Amino acid sequence: MLAWSLGGGARAGPVSTATFDAPEGTTTLESVSPRDVADNLFNHVVDAATLGDSAELEAFLPLALMSYDEARPLDADGLFHLATLQRIALLHAESLASARGILELHPDHLLGLGAAAAAAEALGQSGVASEYRRRFAAVYGSEIDRSLVEYVGHADFLSRVEIEAASGEAAR
Repeated sequence: MLAWSLGGGARAGPVSTATFDAPEGTTTLESVSPRDVADNLFNHVVDAATLGDSAELEAFLPLALMSYDEARPLDADGLFHLATLQRIALLHAESLASARGILELHPDHLLGLGAAAAAAEALGQSGVASEYRRRFAAVYGSEIDRSLVEYVGHADFLSRVEIEAASGEAAR
């Protein structure tokens, strides 16, 4: 069930102490930005969660969470990654706060609405989660037409939230 909340998008390979996959290709760790490090750790943690690899999660989830703190300020995509990592870590209140951070930047941001709905549901706030899903459904068409990079990168997540929002199902 963890795979539902995980994002989708391209994944980097396993984290290495020598190299990271950066936007411009494989490079040395010393030349990678804090955000690139955070994004690589995010991809590694998401892959580990999807595979049910608890040893990798235990080893890399704390590093991934810390890396996003070091990469601040975060854009909407970075806040979505942080919210997702916080959900994986069962830090649901923190996840909701990160998702709301996206919505402070852009109130109709689909990743923010979807992450907020998932976090609220995990906190047992079904009414709040339903409101986020209702807003998601209301703005989906106009927002998806914006073709934001983060929407393209997390298309699987958005598709799942769209289905849930249309059917009124709770996030799982």
